[in-house]
Amino acid sequence: MKSKTKQNIEIVAIVTQWLRMGIPDNNQDIDKIIGTILYNGETTPFDYIMNREYSVYEKDNSSMYKLLTWNSFFNLCEKLNIVYTQYSDFEKAMLTTNLMEGNAYYCQSIGSLLSGGTMIPNAKSKYSFSEINTMLMWLVSSKIWNNLDTNKILIPLTADIVESSIEIGILQRFNNNLYSAKKITEYYKTKVGKNWLTKFTETPEIK
Repeated sequence: MKSKTKQNIEIVAIVTQWLRMGIPDNNQDIDKIIGTILYNGETTPFDYIMNREYSVYEKDNSSMYKLLTWNSFFNLCEKLNIVYTQYSDFEKAMLTTNLMEGNAYYCQSIGSLLSGGTMIPNAKSKYSFSEINTMLMWLVSSKIWNNLDTNKILIPLTADIVESSIEIGILQRFNNNLYSAKKITEYYKTKVGKNWLTKFTETPEIK
């Protein structure tokens, strides 16, 4: 039986969005990988990480999925092992890191926790962190994470969002960076108001 603990949900969410960085053809590919690796028999994602079952992939630079290698998957799992060794859950680790580093956005704090041989940018990167912000929105809207300040979450730069933002003049051209994500988010928050994240999750579009 698949466990639904908070840690398992966090791990699946993180690995799913990491796989999206490999430029997937469809979600079925990602679901298959998650099911095959993280839920192998009676193993839960949390068991998989804490028992270091991923260690067989260390230094394996062959392709795991698209642009991602097995070694980068190993590095990601190592980062998660460190997090869950030190903290009860990833939300607590992220909030603590955010407070210690004083990052403007949670995606930067996640970068601090997971960057380093994983293809995930570090906190100082100007990258938009779109995959991570997509994950943050889902975890908050699903009420898995309940202690976040929504002012520290950014709208993901999907193709539709970018196209609409250029059409209405928020952006002059597309740059996949933090500045663009911040500009779009501030526009949307000003227009929609306090419950902007809930409204965007329900209808993810910019007008």
